[in-house]
Amino acid sequence: MSQPQTIPQPQPQQTTQAPESQTPPQPGPRPGAEAAPALAFETTVVEHRGHRIARVLLRPASGLVVWSPEALAALADWTRDVDTSGVDAIAFAAAGRVFGAGADLSGFRDIAERDAAREAAAAGYRALAGVSALPVPTFALIGGAALGGGLEFALRCDRRIARADVEGLGLPEVGLGLVPGWGGIPAAVAVIGPEATGRLAVLDALSGRGVDATTARTIGLVDDLVDDLDGVETLDRIVDALEAAPVRLEPEGAGEAWTPDALLARVRRRIPTPPPAVDRAVALIAQAARHPDPAFRSAQARIAQAGTPQPLEAETIDAFVDLLMTDESRAAIHAFFALQQARRRARPSGAQRRVDAVGVMGGGLMATQLAVLFATRLEVPVRVVELDADRVEQARARIAGLLDRAEAHGDLDAAARERIAGLLTVHADVTAVHGADVVIEAVYEDLDVKRAMWAEVEPHVADDALLLTNTSSLPVAAQGTALQHPERLIGFHFFNPVAVLPLVELIVPETADRGLADTALELGRRLGKAIVRTGDRPGFLVNRLLSRLFAEALELVDAGWDPLLVDRCLVRDGLPMTMFTLLDHIGHPVQLHVLETLHEVWPERFPVSTSLRLLVERTPAGSRSRWLDDSGRLTAAARDAIAVAVAERPAHDPACDTAEAARLHILRGVADEAALMLADGTVTEPGDIDAAMILGANHPRHNGGLLPLLDRSGASRRAPRGRELLPDGEANVPGDRHDDLPALAAYDVLRPLDLDFYGVFDDVPAEDRSWHERARRFTDSIADEVDTAWDHAEYPLVWARRLGALDLLTDGVTGPGLTPMSPLAAGLVGMEMHRCDGSVGTVVAVQGGLALRSIAMFGSPEQQREWLVPLARGERLGAFALTEPEHGSDAVALTTTARRDGDGWVITGRKKWIGNGSVGDVTVTWARDEEGRVRGFLVPQTAPGYIAETIRGKGSLRSIHQALITYDHVRLPADAVLPGARSFKDTARVLAATRLGIAWAAVGHAQAVTEIAVQYARQRHQFGRAIGDTQLVQERLAEMLSILTSLQLHVRTLAERDAAGTMRPEQASLAKVTATRGARRIAQLGRDMLGGNGILLEYGVMRHFADIEALHTYEGTESVQSLIVGRDLTGHSAFSGH
Repeated sequence: MSQPQTIPQPQPQQTTQAPESQTPPQPGPRPGAEAAPALAFETTVVEHRGHRIARVLLRPASGLVVWSPEALAALADWTRDVDTSGVDAIAFAAAGRVFGAGADLSGFRDIAERDAAREAAAAGYRALAGVSALPVPTFALIGGAALGGGLEFALRCDRRIARADVEGLGLPEVGLGLVPGWGGIPAAVAVIGPEATGRLAVLDALSGRGVDATTARTIGLVDDLVDDLDGVETLDRIVDALEAAPVRLEPEGAGEAWTPDALLARVRRRIPTPPPAVDRAVALIAQAARHPDPAFRSAQARIAQAGTPQPLEAETIDAFVDLLMTDESRAAIHAFFALQQARRRARPSGAQRRVDAVGVMGGGLMATQLAVLFATRLEVPVRVVELDADRVEQARARIAGLLDRAEAHGDLDAAARERIAGLLTVHADVTAVHGADVVIEAVYEDLDVKRAMWAEVEPHVADDALLLTNTSSLPVAAQGTALQHPERLIGFHFFNPVAVLPLVELIVPETADRGLADTALELGRRLGKAIVRTGDRPGFLVNRLLSRLFAEALELVDAGWDPLLVDRCLVRDGLPMTMFTLLDHIGHPVQLHVLETLHEVWPERFPVSTSLRLLVERTPAGSRSRWLDDSGRLTAAARDAIAVAVAERPAHDPACDTAEAARLHILRGVADEAALMLADGTVTEPGDIDAAMILGANHPRHNGGLLPLLDRSGASRRAPRGRELLPDGEANVPGDRHDDLPALAAYDVLRPLDLDFYGVFDDVPAEDRSWHERARRFTDSIADEVDTAWDHAEYPLVWARRLGALDLLTDGVTGPGLTPMSPLAAGLVGMEMHRCDGSVGTVVAVQGGLALRSIAMFGSPEQQREWLVPLARGERLGAFALTEPEHGSDAVALTTTARRDGDGWVITGRKKWIGNGSVGDVTVTWARDEEGRVRGFLVPQTAPGYIAETIRGKGSLRSIHQALITYDHVRLPADAVLPGARSFKDTARVLAATRLGIAWAAVGHAQAVTEIAVQYARQRHQFGRAIGDTQLVQERLAEMLSILTSLQLHVRTLAERDAAGTMRPEQASLAKVTATRGARRIAQLGRDMLGGNGILLEYGVMRHFADIEALHTYEGTESVQSLIVGRDLTGHSAFSGH
């Protein structure tokens, strides 16, 4: 038999002030029982006005009272064994900043069986039943948030006394897809009535809100408010209750039939399709309203009922179990942890810069919202900069309006409004930002506009000032190219309305100072915002996913689907508004601009809707276009725009158009984009997607955000990657996902091994090695993007911009403003790019090796000043146009002409296979002048008569766009000619300088395939053993390694000769022939070794196999290069037949 725990007795005293704590030794564990370290009960007894009161402090081992199974067991043990004979009352308080944080949700995630779910609810009931059975009056002293199980504990006490400033009292379980599982609903109904319980347990739960102590006192949830729970006032309230007659007012509606119609109507206004937990909670409220439990109304009734079954216990547990065993509740719990973990990842880890003044560039709607937020939250001077006096006055009016609304809503009193207004000033002079520690921009969403703005700002701020861009879609690093110190520019993307939506996307580009990120994180915290980190990709996180959703939906509308069917097809999924309603809220010009930005990078996934474009173009300036009118029907303008878009498409048969088909089409596209974002590093944790969509796009928490919906709907498995985005059990009941499907074997074959059997690169100088390491960091960052880009034949232009930001585009070219790079370093960079992907390597070869090199070798000083640095930084894209439809290997016979016309030139002809020719800014064009000389010209791709068509249907180098170009009498000024290029020999000098780079590229492909084959041979099992254990496979691997090692020796030797100035063009030709021939053989062996998997993109070999074929051909075929070598050997040229 265990011995009772006796509450220690105090020395008799009459207190007139707060007594000093008396903390006698605590009783140890009962003999034969295990200690319960999860929760300790520290008891202090005081005597006040003749009453003995035991103050029991709940002290958790973790620092926060969380009702884990261990903590519940400790409570049950304590209430069972405690001896209360020496006290008149027990007052429970909690150590730390909260009274009770509810149940331990982490344990719920692993529950896979109904019995375990039932025990989770029953254990809570048993523990709290012990509180209800205590034979003396009980009080809950609430000094912090009391949520879920914490509030259910407080409701088991006879009275609740709260500190007056406490916030966060609530029953949030319905928002988690559950109901309060330990009797919270019947207890709340008995204490505050069904109407107030409906607001607390349903409406507030779904919106993620709790009530503060003042509101709780008003509705009767709390009996008394005090300023200090440790003071005499608290003891007086306890004694007053003990001495008062046991009569309490019945809550409103007690004992009457309660109808939930008004409550459900309010729910459906927010959530058209409420989650199942709403119906179960409403049913429990209605049952409890009919028969309120008197045990929650007086200590006498509670003590009299001790040991009897609690009302609605069975019904509550059944509802809890049913709901916990649904994927919906697991998704909501996933969202809870996703938000929690996102906040943890947003904590600064280093020192932060002090912020005493802020500059805001721009005075529009977004900029003025930001200015008011910064001034209100930081209470430092905020200087807004606009373009001219008229805009200054408009900005002042906007700020005044925002402050007026804040005062009207009670967010600011009159004194605070006046104080904040005094901190805000508006100027028409950029020098106003002088002295600002932080400058944030919210100017027009155009890259050139933002670059010009930053170039103007930078001279007026300190070198360590933090620069923030509020861009919604433009890569941050691309803006930073206008700065002398781009390392201090960080993306800080707010959502509109700024005062309402809590999300800020933090974008720290690779060029940024990581220390400044801590200042940005701390700044976000002070502004009251939740930070989610995203990669520096166009559209970032929320806008990219919303834009994919809009792109998929508008594609259906433009193709002839019923617009309203498409608009409403996601209503059942609990999204906050229909798609067109959201699009109208965002604003059509804004969304069109974002779509156009994303289309430039990923045209296949983000088509620009014809109907949206027409709506914007046809809306007069100053007016706002809309898809839907106030009644939810299409506007006349929307109908007209859609009619034009549909007329441009093939006839559409609507017979099979259903809301479910539209829903799956749209969600499949969004699932594809989410998978790509996880793959390309836009986000590193799946939960960050859900946190951002909840905080920035109002996706419902009870749905888990976005990813659980995509998995639960089946859209993830229908997307190209064909698998769920979250692991089994993360947002679903563990083990119920496609159990009938056998697991697919997964092979990890794409990790770089850096095979170097002879140590050819062991002694690479540190500076050259650092270039290779920089290239490796870049290729690692895009490794998961390349298959999709190749498969979709998409050219991610952002790759070129990021390469430029990392200074990896020069291919070793030297010139004014360019960073020196040795031939060995340039070769290593090219090798690494092609090891990743042939298209990525070709971007460098075209931009740096050909276009940049041509201008550096033959351009005038003025041309070099205009083009070298922008091309090297990736701010501008260049092309090199030599090959023609009828002249490839015999390019010297080119027929494109350059004719003098007055002071300028006229270019006429055609070019083919021109990388960047349809997506760039300038094309270095080789044409024959009237004297028969081949000259080079800088042709703007916007020039009239320049017609470039992207070549489709390629089976190689699919991720870079190459063009068929027509020069239809393109007129150029006199200074468009490259003065240093005066014959085809000069053109050949450019080609010869890049030829060794082709050999390095082939080595990169060869290395990739060899390493894939080695890893596959180790992991793939057939006939009971790894295929790498067989003689045949080992012999093939040895052949591949032999070829690879030979190629490595070739390129390393010639890189040294190139650096010494002793490499001859014929040697580069031999290297190109040997390397591409060897790489083809390695690719053949590797593809064969992987069997059927060898033709799948996910294993990499097939992509390299195809890209090597192009490499083998371009910049001089094997035959041409062999003839060059043969001419050198024999002294006779075979080109002309002599």
